[in-house]
Amino acid sequence: MKRVYGAFLRLYPREYRDLFGAEVLSVFAQAAREHRARGCGVRAWFLVTELSGAVLWAARHWIDRFSALGRCASRPDYAGAIRGGLFSAVQEAQNRVISI
Repeated sequence: MKRVYGAFLRLYPREYRDLFGAEVLSVFAQAAREHRARGCGVRAWFLVTELSGAVLWAARHWIDRFSALGRCASRPDYAGAIRGGLFSAVQEAQNRVISI
């Protein structure tokens, strides 16, 4: 099940997967274990909702990404941050928090 969800995560932008992929998979695996104990019907419903949600949220991330690029094209400082550095800035901040 975790492999299937991992395949669905490939629908997300690479930057998102790099930042949050491991954590999302971990949370999914934990929730899947909890739902497995409740029976086949509950487990099936969990899979349907989680996998469809992954597709919808991946589309939302791509839409947000492209609309942000379009909005910021006239502002070079912000556009550059969105194109190349925003996710690395978030990653750097997370690394600092972890080290603290």
